Amino acid sequence: MGDRLIILFEAQSTWSPNILIRPLLYVATTYQNYINERNLDVYSSKKISIPKPELYVIYTGDHKERPKEMILSEEFLTDI
Repeated sequence: MGDRLIILFEAQSTWSPNILIRPLLYVATTYQNYINERNLDVYSSKKISIPKPELYVIYTGDHKERPKEMILSEEFLTDI
């Protein structure tokens, strides 16, 4: 805790727009494990402390295939 971080990496050689979703799932699972291991009560009125996450994707494929920038809300949180 304190100044510690949760750092998650994924190496990816094939482009997929879902590259944005997977790190979110990884950090959610990591936080769930962290909270369970420490018996933290997320339903308590007292705020719990969790480490700051950093999420990285190391993309080693053809850079011409991927967009320069992707915005999660524009890619996935659209009206159906």
